[in-house]
Amino acid sequence: MQVTIADYDPAWPRMAAEAIAELAGALPDVFVAIEHIGSTAVPGLAAKPVIDLMAAVEDLEAAERREDVLAGLGFARHHNGMTDRLLYVRRRGGVRTHILHVVTLASWPTRNQRILRDHLRRHPGDAARYARLKRAVVAAGVGPGQYASAKTELVQELTDRARRGRGLPPVPVWEKGNVGGAGHAARVTRNIWDAEAATFDEQPDHGLRDPHVRAAWADLLLPLLPPAPAAVADLGCGTGSLSLLLAEAGYDVCGVDLSERMLDEARRKTAAFGAELRQGDAADPPCADHAYDVVLVRHVLWALPDPAAAVGRWVRLLAPGGRLVLVEGRWSTGAGLTAAECVDVVRAHRKEAAVRQLTDPALWGAEIDDERYVVVSRS
Repeated sequence: MQVTIADYDPAWPRMAAEAIAELAGALPDVFVAIEHIGSTAVPGLAAKPVIDLMAAVEDLEAAERREDVLAGLGFARHHNGMTDRLLYVRRRGGVRTHILHVVTLASWPTRNQRILRDHLRRHPGDAARYARLKRAVVAAGVGPGQYASAKTELVQELTDRARRGRGLPPVPVWEKGNVGGAGHAARVTRNIWDAEAATFDEQPDHGLRDPHVRAAWADLLLPLLPPAPAAVADLGCGTGSLSLLLAEAGYDVCGVDLSERMLDEARRKTAAFGAELRQGDAADPPCADHAYDVVLVRHVLWALPDPAAAVGRWVRLLAPGGRLVLVEGRWSTGAGLTAAECVDVVRAHRKEAAVRQLTDPALWGAEIDDERYVVVSRS
């Protein structure tokens, strides 16, 4: 069975309100509060067409004792491994239409589902990211049992940030099973970045279309590198903006990216300059050991599941005297790596790591209020 993601339906809030009225009317002495949660509760967000509800009770046993009433409304008990709530599913014509999560009143204020819902309602950009991820996961062929796990990384990031905004500590989001192994996970990631390719260069520091932004990156990077035609591995090269910048300056560039659509854009840009472009995982690139004078990686390390292992692999690509150049950041969204964290990872494999903060607005096309930096290791 395939997961279905539907465009937002304005009828979803009405469907939720009708179900809430039924539940509250049938068990007014049990349910203290009932709310619409999940993606169908976020205006404009694509979602599985199933209405999620969350109800608060003084204690879970009170709800269990009245399961006959819930069954009369079409809500049947469902066991899926969650130990912190009761779960009930309503089906119509054999199709799941509603899920009811029953939780304790004591846990109500800190429930991740409520906190994430409120965050997505207030941050449409994050809701759009979430929608793109959902469609990419489905395009990768992920089945119903693996769908939640395939979204965990982004859901964890957004939930952590939302909880931080309320002064709450991060807690793990619940996962269902696994996504089917490393190969399956790579396919999901590739689909995500394929979906981003068409609009990726719209960000000033991605496309380097503005001549002032482009000049700022040239002024930053070229003095950090040995003279051309040194060999540069541009890992996670995306649409090839930095690969093009360096190829134009005479460097022998090999760009690597997991996304074929990103590489299509990179090939179009660099066709006149002979840059070599390969499809592969930036964390374990299809490149020969000891073959590069420079390994350049921009805004990739923070997103990898094992940054230390990735840096170790990148160091092996370097020829004697080669340089590792990492552009990273800890962004206002809460994602990323601090400079100190990045330096610690590099120094586990190298003797030296120097940091330069990148505060110049020309690099980003706008003023910034977060930490962005470059780490250079020459030995």
